[in-house]
Amino acid sequence: MFGLTIKEKIYKIIIYFYDMYIEEYLERVEAIIGENGELSKPKLDKKLEAAKIEYNKHVFEASRDYIIEKMPQTKSRIEEAIGNPEKLGLNRKDLSTDITPGKILIVLLFGTKKKPPKAKECSALDFIIHEKLRKRLVELDSKLR
Repeated sequence: MFGLTIKEKIYKIIIYFYDMYIEEYLERVEAIIGENGELSKPKLDKKLEAAKIEYNKHVFEASRDYIIEKMPQTKSRIEEAIGNPEKLGLNRKDLSTDITPGKILIVLLFGTKKKPPKAKECSALDFIIHEKLRKRLVELDSKLR
C-alpha cells in the first residue's frame, strides 16, 4: 500500500549509481589535477570535462542495464528512447556528451511507464546529484591544497 512508485524507484536507482561510481570519478579528477603542471588550462578543462562525461555515461549505462535486468519488458522502449531521443524532447547529444540525471530519468521512466517525467522532477534530481557532487569536489579541493 505504501510502496515506492516506479518513478521513486528510478530516482533511487539513479542516485545509487551516481553514489556508487563517485569515488572512481573523483580519483580520475585527482589524477588529472595532478597533471596540472604538465597541462595548459584548456587541456586541463578538456580532460576534466571528458571525465565528467564518462562518469555520466557510466551511471546511465548501469542504471539502464539494472532496469532492463529487473524489468526485461522495458528493454525495447528504453532502446527506442535512446535510438529516437527526439520523441522525448531530447537530442542525440543529450544522451552521449550532455547526459544529466534528469535526462537519464526521462529515458528510464519512458521505458517503464511510457511517459516522461515532469520538468520539475528532472530538475530536482539534477539538483540533488549536482549538490552531492559539488560537496565532494569541494572536499577534494580542500584535500589537494
